[in-house]
Amino acid sequence: MDEIRVNAVSKVRNCDIRHIVHNNREHIIVPSWTLPDNVVMNGGLYPADEIAASFKSLEGTPAPVGHPTVNGKYVLSKEPEAINAHYIGAWNKNVSREGGRVYVEKWIDVEFAKGTEGGKKLLDAIEAGEPIHTSTGLVCKRELAVNQAGYTWIARNMRFDHDAILFGEPGAATPDDGVGMMVNSDELVVNALCPDVVTNGVLSNSYGHKRDALAAAVREVYGTTDHYAYVEDFNDSTVVYGVQGRYFAVTYELADGVPVLGGSPEELVSRVEFIAKGAVVGTEFALHKNSVQLPSDTKPNVEELQPMDPKELADAVTLAVNAALAPMSDQLEALKQANADLSGQLTANAKLTDEANRAVILAKAPGLALAVNSLSGEPLAVMAAEYQDAAPIANGKLKTNSAAGMDEFDSYQGGV
Repeated sequence: MDEIRVNAVSKVRNCDIRHIVHNNREHIIVPSWTLPDNVVMNGGLYPADEIAASFKSLEGTPAPVGHPTVNGKYVLSKEPEAINAHYIGAWNKNVSREGGRVYVEKWIDVEFAKGTEGGKKLLDAIEAGEPIHTSTGLVCKRELAVNQAGYTWIARNMRFDHDAILFGEPGAATPDDGVGMMVNSDELVVNALCPDVVTNGVLSNSYGHKRDALAAAVREVYGTTDHYAYVEDFNDSTVVYGVQGRYFAVTYELADGVPVLGGSPEELVSRVEFIAKGAVVGTEFALHKNSVQLPSDTKPNVEELQPMDPKELADAVTLAVNAALAPMSDQLEALKQANADLSGQLTANAKLTDEANRAVILAKAPGLALAVNSLSGEPLAVMAAEYQDAAPIANGKLKTNSAAGMDEFDSYQGGV
């Protein structure tokens, strides 16, 4: 298989070009499409699977003005001489593959471009609304195809090198140009125009490109040279856009893929609501803050709450925290009461037990009243156990209450 370079030229809709601030610098974004799946150009087939396997290599590549050449010969875009002659501070970004085609954006650093001859020409062309084209430069292996209808070779092992920006007119190449000039003995250059498979620059059912189309319409209608208008959100019938920190909603319809804005924009107010954890939205504990204020001469459609001063805010937070802690305080108080009741019951039971034990002892030994009344708890219980069913004294000896057959005490030792 021999290796060739392919320059595939595509058209750009000028209204899709947008201006943004990136990295604190003004940038112009030129969106474009290239290489539809299974496209046949100049007798060569570009299979969908080959495109899918290689399109990501276009991310981060240079976007020069014109295809890089040195002394009339095509070279890779990252060659130093190519950079010096063609680079204008632009690169390829956000490469994706949607709807059977490769999408890529050229991000142009405006300040950098103003410092180059090609960049200044491009900025003038964009300002004048002149036609803008892009041309993707790639290298691929050409595999011979035998007895195939419509093509004689197949592109394999594609490597994307750049996506150039052309202005003023399309590239000189057309589908009828066939093989272009010889670069060297091993490489051929094929110039070709990609067939247009996009209607008015917007793919059907494509969220990203519908947003881009709406953004272009909003900028054109509501943006000025001093104030940038941008899309904040949208649905099937309404787009929300922002200008100078204020938000507006306006209806739209798509006419052949092109948004048509209609009606009078309605200004929106965004509200952020803070509430204490566990509180109910709408109670007196809710704290409100308007994140977007209407101008003083505009009557709002909804009631606006005045910002709280620090003392009011602190009082409101205290109320909210106390309300959240109230259920816990009630539960803690109930637990303390239950513990107190249990402690009282245990104390009463202990007193009854002590009285019963004293009664047992005094019934057998009334003379021990002074000692018995000074005891309580376990010592009193042990003493009472000795006097339950006390054994009789016989012949000067104390007999135990044990079952028959147990030993007797030889003598009685005791007394208080």
